[in-house]
Amino acid sequence: CENKCYSDVSQAKWAALVTETKEVSEINKWLQKKGVTHILFCWDDVHYIMPEHDPRNVHSKAFTFLTDEYLPICTEEIYTDEWVKLFQIISDNEFCQ
Repeated sequence: CENKCYSDVSQAKWAALVTETKEVSEINKWLQKKGVTHILFCWDDVHYIMPEHDPRNVHSKAFTFLTDEYLPICTEEIYTDEWVKLFQIISDNEFCQ
């Protein structure tokens, strides 16, 4: 996706970001600084990483933060199918700033 995507080949950036900041507003500031406007969530990635490749539950905690705290407050779901969900970041929400 050329300049439109923030590449995360290791699939660990979200987990690291949540571990480092732990605040919705700080995460949103980081995403805005990087120019991120959407979050693509892929179920296959979750099913691959968490059961076998997350012995310290870092990804599991980040997933819970994403689904329970970040997505409901700071995003709007704009696309979903059986494999992925696409969320648009709502930057003007007072709780995300």
